[in-house]
Amino acid sequence: MFARSSRLPGAARKILEDIVATSNYQFRTEFLRESQAKGRAEGMAEGRIEGTTEAVLRVLTRRGLVPSEEERGRITSCTDLELLEVWHDRAITAESVEELFA
Repeated sequence: MFARSSRLPGAARKILEDIVATSNYQFRTEFLRESQAKGRAEGMAEGRIEGTTEAVLRVLTRRGLVPSEEERGRITSCTDLELLEVWHDRAITAESVEELFA
């Protein structure tokens, strides 16, 4: 966790690492608590977008529908979760990748 150039002796560094790893530190200022909550929410949203993007591509692949580079780029660059969910639903029954975007 800490760089080897740390000025802490090995035993002290180990104790500090154990404390940090096992503690559930709560920020004391409202600003830091809000920043932490915002970061968590953004991370969760990014995770949902990534997961849905992967799901769209997986469904297409499993159905034998191979997107072109342009189509794949359109899917992977999309950050609109609602649109990705629509594409996922369409991927289940689409006869072609083009139908995904109709």
